[in-house]
Amino acid sequence: MSKKSCWKLIPVNGYDISAIECYLERMAAQGFLFSMTAGPLTLFCREEPKALQFHLEPILSRAEEDAELNALYEDAGWKYLGIFRNNYFVFATENLEAEAHTDPEALDYVLKRFSRQKLLSGLGLLAFNVFLIALYRDGWPGSFGWTELQYFPVESISKYPVLPLLLSVAGLLLLDLSYLLGLLCLRRCRVVKSAGRVSRSGCLLVVGIFVLIPVALNTIQLFSGLGYRPIDLADSNFVTLSEIEGPEFRLTGDSMYAMDYISHGGTLLDPESWYLRQYGAYSHFDGGIDINNVPHLILSISRYPLDSLAEKRTQEWCAYRAGEENYQNLLPVDGLDEAYLLQGNQKCYLVLRQGRTVLRADYQGEQDLSGFLKRFAQMMQAL
Repeated sequence: MSKKSCWKLIPVNGYDISAIECYLERMAAQGFLFSMTAGPLTLFCREEPKALQFHLEPILSRAEEDAELNALYEDAGWKYLGIFRNNYFVFATENLEAEAHTDPEALDYVLKRFSRQKLLSGLGLLAFNVFLIALYRDGWPGSFGWTELQYFPVESISKYPVLPLLLSVAGLLLLDLSYLLGLLCLRRCRVVKSAGRVSRSGCLLVVGIFVLIPVALNTIQLFSGLGYRPIDLADSNFVTLSEIEGPEFRLTGDSMYAMDYISHGGTLLDPESWYLRQYGAYSHFDGGIDINNVPHLILSISRYPLDSLAEKRTQEWCAYRAGEENYQNLLPVDGLDEAYLLQGNQKCYLVLRQGRTVLRADYQGEQDLSGFLKRFAQMMQAL
């Protein structure tokens, strides 16, 4: 029979020694012999089906091959196969009556030390819990209010790390439950050898890891700086306040209110977004000036993974100011799926959608933004 390898997800808890041994024996009887592990995955080599007895020896020091220990087991008729998840040395024998530990006190000592090690390892899991929850704590509804989440769910997900927090909580709960059940398995293993019983709680670890993978990628993007990528305004093809007001219009010299770049970012779990703010010139010495009455243009753009989310975001932006029924529908416009305009008292709110991308323009001035729709559509197509 030709030898082939395959990766499998073991459904048993990683601390349930007897259940793992039983599972490996069943796999060997089907022609799959244990080779190695990589995280929750286990590699099996295709062999002739045979009846084997497996023994997992807890690793009490470094997870590396122990030649002296291997020699002792080899003399007793056991063959060393590899290391299981840095927790056990795996041995197998064709002698189904062989005993790996003939001294009950020695076995109890090994299991006691191993149990204490895994109990202490829970401190690392606790630190991981605290780190993720603290990192995405702004995603709790208490940070921005239940009302905001109820009426503006897509905006809440855009502004706050709601999705990373939900995935973190779900994944951590699964990991924590798997760990606690594993400790119970170790305690039971010290009391009685439950051979033949296969616990399915190992699936909790597998599912928990897969749930946390996008959170891990999102966290890496945040800490590596990949989540923020500003764009030079001069090379952006963005509509500017000077373009709307005319070439003679003068912007304020305050860089906070006259951005010469576009704030741009987004991560795996955070929608890609663009932001530009520009204000006209005003006197810094006039304490009575209302900055909101100065001619200005604020562009906020978000791109979502689904069209349905973009459609919902469009509705939320319209409802935020006056309700969608108060907006003027400007369609048809080439390149746009939705276009709404709310204008009055020199204030204008323009909401546009093109596929998964939504734009809101807050404008203060005397110009009619409906005359720039094609220009806005070109800008969105270029994103």
